[in-house]
Amino acid sequence: MAKIMTKVILNNKGKFTEPLFVLLGKSQCNGLHSKVSVKEIKIPIPGGHIAGKLWGNDQQQPILALHGWQDNCGVWDPLAPMLCDKKPILAIDLPGHGFSSWIAPGALQDTWDVVQYIIELKNYFKWDKFSILGHSLGSVAGLRYAGLYPKNVDFFIAIENLVYEDHDIDHFLKYLPKALEKSQMSQHALNNEPPESTMEELTYKLYIAMNKSVDKQNMHYLTQRAIRPSKRDLSKFCYTRDIRLKYLSMKPPNIKFLETLFSRLSFPLLYIKAANSSYKLSDEHCLRVREILENNNPYYESHTVGGSHHVHINNPERLAPIIVDFFRKHKIIQE
Repeated sequence: MAKIMTKVILNNKGKFTEPLFVLLGKSQCNGLHSKVSVKEIKIPIPGGHIAGKLWGNDQQQPILALHGWQDNCGVWDPLAPMLCDKKPILAIDLPGHGFSSWIAPGALQDTWDVVQYIIELKNYFKWDKFSILGHSLGSVAGLRYAGLYPKNVDFFIAIENLVYEDHDIDHFLKYLPKALEKSQMSQHALNNEPPESTMEELTYKLYIAMNKSVDKQNMHYLTQRAIRPSKRDLSKFCYTRDIRLKYLSMKPPNIKFLETLFSRLSFPLLYIKAANSSYKLSDEHCLRVREILENNNPYYESHTVGGSHHVHINNPERLAPIIVDFFRKHKIIQE
């Protein structure tokens, strides 16, 4: 489909804006959600672009949906159709993921980079306030942004993570030297075509790398943006992600600083934890953050549902009613 420009209302002024992004195509979902409008988007940023999908009415300001580490915006395909008739969903591929541009040569990916991407999007769309739906890395980074700019956030929905687990110094002494060496090596392989294989083998490797968190029959939600045809042999395939993502910078966090950030949150905040996740998040720091939110934010609520780390892919029907109730409770939607 040819690229066209479109005018959309993605700010909170209630007026048409100038054209904000390139609309790459419009499609209808298959299956149960065949009447849901989905648009592929491409948002320019310095040095490249952010790709993604806009679910629902493009005349309303959407919820910004942020995926997890080495995932892409396809993870929201099962859940977004259940919510976007209530509130539109703007699900993006973070830089280095999916169809978005890779970061600049010589740069390293860091968990705080996502905060910068959020600032870029807010300024680009001229949002005064906006809402975030995050999973794993997307949720952790989104909450860091919210702690820094609490007046900019209307509400927040966190799936699985609020923060990362705290590790002792020995963990970082063992992890960082190897990670930094491999990260530097990856800088010299950016111009190389990624390893090639069959679609089936790459899908299976991704399934294993994700600790089988996504059911096999649901892997297509990820692979449609995670795997592309090889440029050398169109019968073979390779991954789309920036290879430097494998060595995401995980430096020892300043626990006191992070906990102070979360004590500043006073907007409606919904936290949904998957009971069968491989990420237990039961260390002292994670429990302390939940305690801080419970004691300081009267609009904080948490729920536990059955499912894996990627419960929003495998079991979206367990999340949607909780989220819609949250919308109603805080008058986010008018019915």
